[in-house]
Amino acid sequence: MVEEAVIVRIPGGKAGQVIEQPINSFDMMETIADMANVNVSHIRFAKSFLAQLHGSPGDSNRTVYSEGGFLYHREIEPFDPFQADTYKDPHNLYYPRGKEEVEEGIPRAVMAKNMNYKLVFRADGVSEFYDLKEDPRELTNMYDNVKYKEVRDKMLMDLLDWFVKTGDVTPLAEDPRGAPKPPH
Repeated sequence: MVEEAVIVRIPGGKAGQVIEQPINSFDMMETIADMANVNVSHIRFAKSFLAQLHGSPGDSNRTVYSEGGFLYHREIEPFDPFQADTYKDPHNLYYPRGKEEVEEGIPRAVMAKNMNYKLVFRADGVSEFYDLKEDPRELTNMYDNVKYKEVRDKMLMDLLDWFVKTGDVTPLAEDPRGAPKPPH
């Protein structure tokens, strides 16, 4: 079951190539930089999938991570002045989602996903765990199932490792423009 699809046509790319491994959205920028032979000198955590576009197999053991939701009252996008009209108009496609966010809130969550499993951890709310081979449509939450405890706990530790390695990374060099000037 394909959750998302990105269609790419590049010179020398393999026609009909499908990348089965999960990828992060920021992998797109890494891939574009790789295609353009741009040397990016800052610390980054994305992986180029250019080799896969040319037909090489991907990393079948790769795990991707994401986060979203909100922890605090009114920490939600419907209050962004640029989006306010979207969430006020019942005829707008995104109105039901905005109404849900305004009235119920969306609990903060982090996600780890590989070819076999998907973990959604919520500090507040119901966490989720899916065996994607057995349940590709993610219909049965196996978070509390003892059968999956070992793999779930490993994914939780890997998620913690990811946050420690990627959180609050300092720059490799100072900005040559200097520190920002305070507002007047």
